Amino acid sequence: MEPVAYPLRKAKEMGLRRCHDVAGRNSCDHVRVLGASVFRRQGKPDLSFVVQTYRDEDTARAAYGTVWKAWKQWVPAARTVPAPHLGDQRDAVAGLSASTAEGSKGLMVQVRVGSVIMLSMAEAGPGVPTADSFADRFAGVFARRAAQAQAGDEPSARLTAAAG
Repeated sequence: MEPVAYPLRKAKEMGLRRCHDVAGRNSCDHVRVLGASVFRRQGKPDLSFVVQTYRDEDTARAAYGTVWKAWKQWVPAARTVPAPHLGDQRDAVAGLSASTAEGSKGLMVQVRVGSVIMLSMAEAGPGVPTADSFADRFAGVFARRAAQAQAGDEPSARLTAAAG
């Protein structure tokens, strides 16, 4: 799925929102823009990225725990793993993929950089090779670009649509 980003209202209308209720709070409370992208390639782990932007850093900081509780439940049999030292806040879990198939792998890394919360997820079916560090690498690229954009700098890398 090519990268998309919409104001939350439009994302909801298009069925692209990824909001979850946790203990009376919604993981999309106060989200201004929601973006997502998915990369799939035969024989490789699926990589998914979700970005939620907030009005300011304080709002993102207050939302961080709710977003993490909502999303980490999508990694069955999750266990906390070391999170890469990125951004202002970070967490990571590893477990099974959402399919819960024996031998599958799932990894989720959440990073907050200023007013942005980013989720990087990797899922691999049984027999698909994964490296323990690959989601960390992708989360790191994601977090560094968010920091550059928030600082008003031109991001040093970006995705572009493939020429048709």
